[in-house]
Formats: sequence, C-alpha cells, structure tokens
Amino acid sequence: MQFKKLFLKVALSFSVVFLAPYVLCAQKLSPEEQSTKQLADLVMESAHAQHETLVKGILQVQNDVGGNLTIDNQDLLLARRLKAIERVVPLDYNSEVRSHINRFVSKNYKPYIGKLLGMSAYYFPIYQEVFEQFDIPQEIRFISVIESSLDPHLVSRSGAVGPWQFMYATAKYHNLTIDSKLDERKDPFLASVAVAEYLKGAYDEFDDWLIALASYNCGRGCVRRAIKRSGMSSPNFWKLSPYLPKETQRYIPKFIAMAYALNYYNEHEVQPIYSELNQEHEVLMVDRPIQLESLAKAVGKPIETLRLFNPSLKTSLIPASNGSPRRVVLPMDEDSRNDSLLYAVLNQENIRKEEVLERSETVLASTGGSNATGNERASVRYVTYTIKRGDTLSTIAKKYKGVSVQQLKADNNLKDHRIRAGRKLRIAMKN
Repeated sequence: MQFKKLFLKVALSFSVVFLAPYVLCAQKLSPEEQSTKQLADLVMESAHAQHETLVKGILQVQNDVGGNLTIDNQDLLLARRLKAIERVVPLDYNSEVRSHINRFVSKNYKPYIGKLLGMSAYYFPIYQEVFEQFDIPQEIRFISVIESSLDPHLVSRSGAVGPWQFMYATAKYHNLTIDSKLDERKDPFLASVAVAEYLKGAYDEFDDWLIALASYNCGRGCVRRAIKRSGMSSPNFWKLSPYLPKETQRYIPKFIAMAYALNYYNEHEVQPIYSELNQEHEVLMVDRPIQLESLAKAVGKPIETLRLFNPSLKTSLIPASNGSPRRVVLPMDEDSRNDSLLYAVLNQENIRKEEVLERSETVLASTGGSNATGNERASVRYVTYTIKRGDTLSTIAKKYKGVSVQQLKADNNLKDHRIRAGRKLRIAMKN
C-alpha cells in the first residue's frame, strides 16, 4: 500500500515536471502573447545572469581579502545599489564594506550623515569643477569626507590639515602656500587641485584607482613596498590589501561605504542639515591687498561669515597682488549687498578700513545708487592674461568686469573648459 502511494507521488511529479511544458506548448498563443512571453523570458534570463555575475563578484572580492561572507538578500541589495552609482572607480562589496555601511546608516549616525549632506552641497561642486579639468573620477570626492568630515580646519594627530588632510611637505611639493598669512591646505579649491595632481600621478603609476586612493592614505612608497612584498606584478587593491597597513586596509571600504551613505540617504530616512555655507555666493579674483572687514561691510555680512567661506586666511587681510591674485568667496545677498561700495572696495588701491562707511554715501551719490561700470559705449581693448595654477575660465571671467566664459572661449579658440598654467589668454575689455 505504501509502495503504491509512493509510486503515485513519483508519477504525479513526473507529469508536472516533464509533461507540463508540452501541455503549455499545446495551448495556442496569439502573436502578441508569444511576443510578450519571449520578452518576459529574456528579462528573466538577463536578471538571472546579472544575479550570478553579482554573486561571483562579491565572492571574488571576499576571497581576495579573506574571511567568510554568507550572502543574503540584504547583501545583494547593497551590492546592486553600489553598482548602480559606480562610474569609474570600482565600488566593490564585501563584509568589511557591509560593516561600514551598517554603521553609517544606523540611527546614531543619522545626524552626522545629515550634516555631511548639508556640507557636501557646498564642497562637492567645488571638487567637481576641479576634477573635470583634470579628468579625475567624481567618486573621489568621498575621500574628502573620510579624511576630514569636510572640516577645513581639522588638524590630525600627525599634523595633516584641511578638507583633504595634506601634510606640510606634500602641500609644499604641490605648491600650496603655507605662511603667516595663508594656509592653502584649507582652501577647498586649491587643495582639490593638489589632490587631482597627486592622484593623477598615482593612477599613472599604479593603473588602479583604488590603489591610487590607498597611496593617498599611506604614501606611494608604502604601496610600492607592499607590491614588492606581495610578489605580484599588478595586483588589484583587494589582493594587495593584506600587505598594506591596517588603516589603509580599512580606508577603501570606508570610502565605498560613505559613497553609499551619501547617495542613498533617502532610503535610510536621513535629512540634510544645512549650514551657513548653503547660501548664495560668488567667487572673485582680487589682485591687491583687501581687508576682510571692508568686504564684509560691502556685502552686508558679519566678518565671521566671510572667514567661513575663506578658511585659508590666517588674518583679516587678503594678501593679494598683481603677481599673486587670490580667489575670494563672498556670500551674496541681494537685500544686504551694496554693489557700489563693493565695487569701490575691489577697485580702490588705498581704501582704509575706517573710510569704508564714510565712502559708502559718497560712492552711492556719485553713481546714482547703481553699480556703474563705465561708459556703455566704450571702445574695446584687449589685455593679455597669463593663466596661473588653480585658475579656471570661470574664475578668470569673474576677475574682469563684463567678461563671460563663452567670450573667453570664443576669443581664444577654446573647444572646452580645459586650460593650463602658463598659457596666455586674450581678454576683451571696455575702455
């Protein structure tokens, strides 16, 4: 009796597994239904192939660094999300990355991530402008978050300073000024130029973006020694990781996890927390010494706000000159800004701090309260400008009244925004 029941079960299973396809095929499908079915089959096949590729990739990375990882649905979700935002730099996934992601999206970290989102709204566009000029992957901006939490005044125990945490010797090598008046390691624009130069060289040497980033943490010499100890000719980061310092082994997983946290904050119910930096501002190039207090009065902002936008200044004087113009960031509020006074401050060579308020009324009276820029029917003359380190077409255009980026490109036969230090530009000016 038991054997008979078992036989019936086996026969039933056989009929379901082997005969069902024939039964289905026997059903007549319309051309539209056949097309829909074929499309569904292709989608299923593609999804299955992507799933297999994702799992193999996770296991390969995990195998390179050692340790165990039992892949579950959460792992697959996180890995898929990372692949979705990956552009140039590999955003690989393993147990170490998962650990940091879980920490960054936890309830305790929500205020911290929210603050970073607010700060990144100001800093990331600066990084983007520089990285586009140097052809550096945009994903690298998250390294600054790991290095300093986007705090330009952060000083590490080893003496590294600024949003990109440059040591003194490395900063000087990349021509960043550090003296009694300035510390350009704190300037997000100029420090990003130095970062781009460093990473470009590191990538040219190692031919791997993750290893180039690892060298930013421990130094190129350290990476060279690690490669030599490994006995491998061209390892990827995960294979090289066991031969690198412990801090550097954790550095790349933290970078990948932070890229995840700042891209998928909505999915984890994190709200950006904005700061005073998140207000309208403009970048000017000044070529003469100017007191910060004078500019503060002209734009109608506290001097502390101008210090916030210009963290590299050690004093209240902007030490600019014709030979060494300085990039100045000014908050611009239409309601509080005095355009005429600002024009006077930027263009008068010997304006004293105590004269600023007195001159305000005089300037307004003489210009009728408008931002006068001279005779609109003036003839055009051309001046020559030598491009300096850190310049962009945008900052050069803002240095000259009435000059646009498009005009610069047209007058100098430039096909794109890329320029290099030492080249001369022809700039049209109204007399």
